Amino acid sequence: MFFSKFLTTTTMRKAIKKSGRVRTDLQRPHCGGQWTRARFRSFIVSALRSATLRWGPKWACIDKAFVRLGPNPRTGRMCKLHRCTSCAELFPKGDMKADHILPVIDPVEGFVGWDSYISRMFCEADGWQALCGPCHDRKTAAERAMRDGALKIVCAPRSRQTKEKG
Repeated sequence: MFFSKFLTTTTMRKAIKKSGRVRTDLQRPHCGGQWTRARFRSFIVSALRSATLRWGPKWACIDKAFVRLGPNPRTGRMCKLHRCTSCAELFPKGDMKADHILPVIDPVEGFVGWDSYISRMFCEADGWQALCGPCHDRKTAAERAMRDGALKIVCAPRSRQTKEKG
């Protein structure tokens, strides 16, 4: 913008703050003052999650679930069929998900620390299970419900009686 060269830094900050594009009240200790702690954490989690795509034991659990060759239910072509650990039905490899047996973040305790997070995310083959898409979705939803329930208990406001006594 041509006219922005003529505005003072303070005026520009006020204009940006009003427009809602950048919050100047947040601490930005990461990436040369550009990222908040939350943005940095999000970046690290994303990088670790994409690194699991190259983690051999993750894919070994799906390979171990191979049962036989058979027709793909959608296309009718021959494919490798794998058994879901949960429902015991057969699915093509593309419909299988590698799932952590122990959740990366414990639904009850929440985030404990990076060491625990990384050791749970990069577990060996015995820490993974091969699930079909629907079973994986159900397991994830159950873990999310447990986590949300635990958050409600931890973050529940105090009752009036407790406030009056305290």
